[in-house]
Amino acid sequence: MDYKNYKRIKVGPYQSVGILEGLYVFEILTGIADVPEYYRITKEEFDSYDQWNTEYITDLKTLFTIVNRKCVCNGYNRVNPVPRNYHYDVAPCPICGHETVSEVGKVQLGTLYEVACLQCGNNFTKLKD
Repeated sequence: MDYKNYKRIKVGPYQSVGILEGLYVFEILTGIADVPEYYRITKEEFDSYDQWNTEYITDLKTLFTIVNRKCVCNGYNRVNPVPRNYHYDVAPCPICGHETVSEVGKVQLGTLYEVACLQCGNNFTKLKD
Protein backbone atom coordinates (compact mmCIF):
# COMPACT_ATOMS: atom_id res chain seq x y z
CA MET A 1 0.00 0.00 0.00
CA ASP A 2 1.13 3.52 -0.66
CA TYR A 3 0.01 6.31 1.67
CA LYS A 4 -0.19 8.66 -1.32
CA ASN A 5 -3.37 6.80 -2.37
CA TYR A 6 -5.18 7.82 0.84
CA LYS A 7 -8.43 9.75 0.38
CA ARG A 8 -9.21 11.82 3.49
CA ILE A 9 -12.96 12.03 4.13
CA LYS A 10 -13.45 13.21 7.74
CA VAL A 11 -10.88 15.34 9.58
CA GLY A 12 -10.06 15.87 13.26
CA PRO A 13 -7.06 17.25 15.21
CA TYR A 14 -3.89 15.48 13.91
CA GLN A 15 -6.09 12.62 12.68
CA SER A 16 -8.62 11.71 10.02
CA VAL A 17 -10.51 8.78 8.53
CA GLY A 18 -10.80 7.89 4.90
CA ILE A 19 -10.19 5.21 2.31
CA LEU A 20 -6.86 3.67 1.36
CA GLU A 21 -6.95 1.20 -1.53
CA GLY A 22 -10.50 0.08 -0.73
CA LEU A 23 -10.11 -0.17 3.07
CA TYR A 24 -11.54 2.15 5.70
CA VAL A 25 -8.54 3.51 7.61
CA PHE A 26 -7.72 5.86 10.46
CA GLU A 27 -4.82 8.28 9.81
CA ILE A 28 -2.86 9.70 12.72
CA LEU A 29 0.12 12.04 12.44
CA THR A 30 3.08 10.91 14.55
CA GLY A 31 6.50 12.09 15.59
CA ILE A 32 8.16 15.45 15.33
CA ALA A 33 7.55 15.61 11.57
CA ASP A 34 3.85 14.60 11.70
CA VAL A 35 4.47 11.47 9.62
CA PRO A 36 1.18 9.64 8.94
CA GLU A 37 0.34 6.11 10.11
CA TYR A 38 -2.73 4.27 8.82
CA TYR A 39 -4.77 1.69 10.75
CA ARG A 40 -7.66 -0.35 9.38
CA ILE A 41 -11.06 0.46 10.91
CA THR A 42 -14.54 -0.97 10.49
CA LYS A 43 -17.39 0.72 8.61
CA GLU A 44 -19.10 1.30 11.98
CA GLU A 45 -16.00 3.06 13.36
CA PHE A 46 -15.78 5.14 10.18
CA ASP A 47 -19.44 6.16 10.47
CA SER A 48 -19.10 7.07 14.17
CA TYR A 49 -15.83 9.02 13.77
CA ASP A 50 -17.50 12.33 14.58
CA GLN A 51 -18.38 10.92 18.02
CA TRP A 52 -15.10 9.27 19.00
CA ASN A 53 -12.62 11.74 17.47
CA THR A 54 -13.11 13.98 20.51
CA GLU A 55 -12.74 11.11 23.03
CA TYR A 56 -9.29 12.38 23.99
CA ILE A 57 -11.11 14.90 26.16
CA THR A 58 -12.80 12.23 28.31
CA ASP A 59 -11.83 8.70 27.24
CA LEU A 60 -9.33 7.17 24.81
CA LYS A 61 -10.92 3.70 24.52
CA THR A 62 -11.72 3.71 20.78
CA LEU A 63 -8.50 5.47 19.80
CA PHE A 64 -6.45 3.09 21.97
CA THR A 65 -8.14 0.08 20.36
CA ILE A 66 -7.43 1.38 16.85
CA VAL A 67 -3.76 2.37 17.27
CA ASN A 68 -3.06 -1.03 18.85
CA ARG A 69 -3.97 -2.74 15.59
CA LYS A 70 -1.65 -3.58 12.74
CA CYS A 71 -0.37 -0.47 10.97
CA VAL A 72 -1.28 -1.14 7.33
CA CYS A 73 0.81 1.69 5.90
CA ASN A 74 2.88 4.64 7.06
CA GLY A 75 4.92 7.52 5.74
CA TYR A 76 8.18 6.17 7.19
CA ASN A 77 8.19 3.00 5.10
CA ARG A 78 5.45 3.12 2.49
CA VAL A 79 5.75 -0.40 1.14
CA ASN A 80 6.40 -2.80 4.04
CA PRO A 81 5.63 -1.52 7.55
CA VAL A 82 7.77 -3.10 10.24
CA PRO A 83 5.80 -6.01 11.78
CA ARG A 84 5.01 -5.63 15.47
CA ASN A 85 2.89 -7.53 17.95
CA TYR A 86 -0.33 -5.50 17.76
CA HIS A 87 -3.19 -6.06 20.24
CA TYR A 88 -6.37 -5.72 18.12
CA ASP A 89 -7.24 -6.81 14.60
CA VAL A 90 -10.10 -6.35 12.11
CA ALA A 91 -11.33 -9.45 10.28
CA PRO A 92 -14.13 -9.49 7.68
CA CYS A 93 -16.51 -12.46 7.94
CA PRO A 94 -16.33 -14.67 4.81
CA ILE A 95 -20.11 -15.31 5.04
CA CYS A 96 -21.72 -11.91 5.66
CA GLY A 97 -18.77 -9.50 5.23
CA HIS A 98 -19.25 -7.86 8.65
CA GLU A 99 -15.94 -6.67 10.11
CA THR A 100 -15.28 -7.85 13.66
CA VAL A 101 -12.61 -6.39 15.96
CA SER A 102 -10.77 -9.07 17.95
CA GLU A 103 -8.34 -8.79 20.84
CA VAL A 104 -5.21 -10.66 19.74
CA GLY A 105 -2.51 -9.31 22.07
CA LYS A 106 -1.39 -12.73 23.30
CA VAL A 107 -1.44 -14.34 19.84
CA GLN A 108 2.03 -14.56 18.28
CA LEU A 109 2.68 -13.18 14.79
CA GLY A 110 2.26 -15.91 12.16
CA THR A 111 -0.35 -17.80 14.20
CA LEU A 112 -3.98 -18.53 13.30
CA TYR A 113 -6.64 -17.32 15.72
CA GLU A 114 -10.40 -17.88 15.90
CA VAL A 115 -12.89 -15.09 15.17
CA ALA A 116 -16.62 -15.17 15.94
CA CYS A 117 -18.63 -12.84 13.69
CA LEU A 118 -20.75 -10.50 15.80
CA GLN A 119 -23.43 -10.25 13.13
CA CYS A 120 -24.09 -13.79 11.83
CA GLY A 121 -22.32 -15.87 14.50
CA ASN A 122 -20.04 -17.62 11.99
CA ASN A 123 -16.69 -18.84 13.38
CA PHE A 124 -13.62 -18.59 11.15
CA THR A 125 -9.85 -18.38 11.50
CA LYS A 126 -7.49 -15.55 10.57
CA LEU A 127 -3.71 -15.34 10.40
CA LYS A 128 -2.03 -12.73 12.56
CA ASP A 129 0.43 -11.37 10.03
